[in-house]
Amino acid sequence: MSRMQVYYAALVVLIPLFLFSVVLAYLYLTRERIDASSVKYAIDHLPMGIAFYREDGLVLLVNEAMQKLSRRFMGKSLLNGKELYAFLTVPPADASFMVSGHADAFLLIDGSDVWTIRQSRMEVNGRRVCQLIAYDTAELYAREQELSGQVRKLHETEKALKHFEEQVETLAEGEAYLATKERIHDRLGQMLLSNRYYLTEPGTGLTLKELLGSWKSTIGELTPVSEQPADRTDQNAFLRPLADAAAALGAVLHVTGEFPAEHARLRRLVISAVRVCINNAVRHGMADEITIAFDIARAEGTLTFRISNNGRAGEGFREGGGLKNLRADVEKEGGTVTYETEPRFAVIVTVPIV
Repeated sequence: MSRMQVYYAALVVLIPLFLFSVVLAYLYLTRERIDASSVKYAIDHLPMGIAFYREDGLVLLVNEAMQKLSRRFMGKSLLNGKELYAFLTVPPADASFMVSGHADAFLLIDGSDVWTIRQSRMEVNGRRVCQLIAYDTAELYAREQELSGQVRKLHETEKALKHFEEQVETLAEGEAYLATKERIHDRLGQMLLSNRYYLTEPGTGLTLKELLGSWKSTIGELTPVSEQPADRTDQNAFLRPLADAAAALGAVLHVTGEFPAEHARLRRLVISAVRVCINNAVRHGMADEITIAFDIARAEGTLTFRISNNGRAGEGFREGGGLKNLRADVEKEGGTVTYETEPRFAVIVTVPIV
C-alpha cells in the first residue's frame, strides 16, 4: 500500500470522527441554552391555544392547540387572526356550537367542551400585535352551572319560605283574633250565667256587690282606652284591664315604675305593646309572669318601658306580625324598639315625651 493510500484511508476514518465530535460538543455546550426553536417547541406543546398576529391579520405565531381549534370550529387552519376574531364576534347562524361574550372575552361551548378565548394587544418592537389565548374551562363552566342551579334553588326556597312566613303570620294573627273573641265570649258567658244564678237561685251565696264588681272588671277590659275615665290616684290604673286579660290567660302582670299621667297620648301605645307581649309570652313562651317597667328620663325627654316575661328564652326569635305593627306605631311617634333574649326575653320601647 502506498503512502498516498494510507493518507486517504486515514482521512476516511478521521473526518467522520471529527464531525461526530463537533456534534457532541455542540450538544454539550447548548444543552441548557434556550433558542428560538426551543421556544417554538414549548409553545406548540402547551395545552392552551396561542396565536399572535398583526393588526392587518397576518399570523406571526400560532401553536398546535390553536390550529386544532381553528380547524374544528372554522373548518380550516388559522392563517388570518382577524378572521378568527370576526368568527368569534359574529358566529355562523347555523353553527352546532354556541359562542357568547363580547369585546375581548368569548366563551365557546360545544357540548361538554368549553373554551374561553381572550384577546389582548401589545407592542413589540414598535409594532402593534394582537394576541389570542384559548384555554379549556369545561370543568370551571360545569361548576359555575352547578352553582347557578343551586343559587336558583335557594332563591326559590327563599321565596317559598317568605310565602310560608306570610301565611304563618296571617294564621297567627287570625288565631290570636279568634282566641280573643273566644275569651270575650267565655267571659261574657260566665257573667250571664252568674246573673242567671243570682236572679233564679237566691241560695247560691253570690252577692250583688260581687256581681257588680265582676261586671266592672269585664267592662273595663273590653272598653277602649280612650273611653275609660282617668284614675288620678293611680297613674298605672289604665293597665288593670290588661292585668285581668293576663289573668284570664293564666298569667300575672307586674308593673314597676310610674307612667307619666300628663302624657295620655302614649297610653294607647303602651296598651298596644303590652297586649302583644302578653299574647306572645303566654302562647309562644309559655310564660306565667309578665313585667312592665317604666323609666322616665326627664333630662333626655324620653319614656322607656321594658316588657319582660319568665317564659322560654328567645331562641330562634323572629319579629312577627304583632311586633312589626308595634314597631311601626312606635316609629311613628319617633321612638325605637329593641329586644333582649337573655337571660329573659324582653321588648324595650323608648319614645319621646316632650
